[in-house]
Amino acid sequence: KLPIVYNTWMSHFDRVGFEELTDQLDRAARLGCEYFTVDAGWFGKTQLWWDVVGDWKESEESAMGGHLREFSDMVRAKGLKFGLWFEIERANPACENVKNHPDYYLTDGPHAYVDFSKPEACDFIYSVLKENIDRYGVEFIKFDLNGPLSYDKSQTAFLKYYEGYNRFLKQIKADYPELHLECCASGGMRFDLNNIFYFGSFWLTDNQSPYHTMRIFKDSVRRLPPQVIERW
Repeated sequence: KLPIVYNTWMSHFDRVGFEELTDQLDRAARLGCEYFTVDAGWFGKTQLWWDVVGDWKESEESAMGGHLREFSDMVRAKGLKFGLWFEIERANPACENVKNHPDYYLTDGPHAYVDFSKPEACDFIYSVLKENIDRYGVEFIKFDLNGPLSYDKSQTAFLKYYEGYNRFLKQIKADYPELHLECCASGGMRFDLNNIFYFGSFWLTDNQSPYHTMRIFKDSVRRLPPQVIERW
């Protein structure tokens, strides 16, 4: 069955903070939620998290003020499992990881992307992810992707990219078999039958209009089995 998930984005979008999330946690526990997921905004050296997408590192200057590990312990103490949001494929070209490892990334327009066709790039980004999973005791990951890769410079129609990406997902499942992976809609770029082997569920939309949510669900069941589609 699908998990009962509370996600901070549905409250105040990316405006997260220790006191605000503590209040939300109390409410989520009373509602009977099984997972508490902190969405975009938890990382970075400043509260302008979109400038450092790709670093995936909390600091005392970030929105949570360096208290994310403490908060994850509070989530578990309430009887819930802790989740985090990652847009693991995309990075801001100005972030530290891209600057320090330019060979591991592809640039496409205003975005950079992990070059999953390179094993060394896969190993690097997996080590970044693993450090966060272990540090915060992550048991739920919301994987997002908000910038479409438009051109494969290797001219293989992204075949090598997806082979590396699938190996990356398999490694996560092998090392953390109880970890629930959620595939966020991202414009539907990861909505395909192949991904049901790697993701436990699919989140269709952050659109909060009941009318549009029903329409999106109706169209999505043409591509995915309904038992893997999350809903309100």
